[in-house]
Amino acid sequence: MKKVFLIIGLILLCFSLVGCSLFPRNEIVTDDYFEFELRHRDGYAILRQLTELGEEQSILSIPAYVKGLPVQQIGVQIRLHPLIGIRSVNLMKVYIPYTVTTSMNSAISTPEGSVVVLQHYSPSEELINSMFWATNSSTNVFYMGGENNINVQFLYNYSDSANGGFMWLDIITNDIEFLLPSQPTREGYIFKGWFLDEIGNETWSGTMPNSADETLRLYAKWSTK
Repeated sequence: MKKVFLIIGLILLCFSLVGCSLFPRNEIVTDDYFEFELRHRDGYAILRQLTELGEEQSILSIPAYVKGLPVQQIGVQIRLHPLIGIRSVNLMKVYIPYTVTTSMNSAISTPEGSVVVLQHYSPSEELINSMFWATNSSTNVFYMGGENNINVQFLYNYSDSANGGFMWLDIITNDIEFLLPSQPTREGYIFKGWFLDEIGNETWSGTMPNSADETLRLYAKWSTK
């Protein structure tokens, strides 16, 4: 009988050790501009704050994934410490990836007149509300179908692509700084450029809108490897 209990104990110990290795504790990682908390057991990442270099930037794009984990939350409340998040006196525009589902209240503190662009093709009401609570009253939040609507769309242009087919969304005018998206990738295909039509006959000249009333819709063109 004692041997049975001993064997059971050893099995439980092995499972606990394996479990710890499979699901490590939260991990803090940084890149050039951001500090993230990786919650491996929960399967997502949190944007904690900007690095010193990040605080110096006037425009930033938050990555959708960090070490394979989707970035789902902006800001975090640490026990006995003030809320941390995006804090900058220089940041005038920030792109929020489509993986983000919520933001802590007052987690985004940027200068008056700054712009937040949601990359979601269909943002939830919960996310929109959390963004308005997260930002200053003078910050402009732009998103698909909103009162402050985006006017530039880059589409993957193939079925079953992420985010409803939208790779990049933006608001671009003469007065608003902008970033161009990185080159898209697709397994088994080569990206051939951005075009004004789905077939890929009408080449885009690179011209951007001059006002919020002008729109631009671009389609990726692909060829098989």
